[in-house]
Amino acid sequence: MLNLGRLIERWQAHGIPRPVGAAVTAIQAFECGHDVVLPADMRAYFLAVNGMGERETWDDDFFRFWPLQELVTIAEDWPDCSAGFPDARRCFMFADHSIGLPTFAIRLSADETALTPVASVFADRGAFKVQYFFDSFTDFVNGYLDDPVKNCCLLPD
Repeated sequence: MLNLGRLIERWQAHGIPRPVGAAVTAIQAFECGHDVVLPADMRAYFLAVNGMGERETWDDDFFRFWPLQELVTIAEDWPDCSAGFPDARRCFMFADHSIGLPTFAIRLSADETALTPVASVFADRGAFKVQYFFDSFTDFVNGYLDDPVKNCCLLPD
């Protein structure tokens, strides 16, 4: 289960003020504009906090959770590198560590029953690798809450 209270407490302990949640209409516009359905856990997260806030905001471990309006697909952000990754147009990047090393992306679709795994994306100096490490957004957040560096700073093989 997604523990939003614990997530907010962690951010506040790192000096991050609680951001305002996204409007239901903004979530609907995102879903409609991208022909996807957010999983219930991610929808609840965006309604509650909508990321950490401004681009210059990250926690003491250099993690940053992005607001809904900043989500982009791997294909949009890395068009020249991602052609060999079949889910590039369906994986939306939503967080990063250490300014993108790695970035984290969730696979979304229009099918609300589809699996929504989270991948680690590494793209630097010509290298491009993606690997799924988490079964869901909740699994990613729980790993982050338990030990962000150990559980989430996973680079693809």
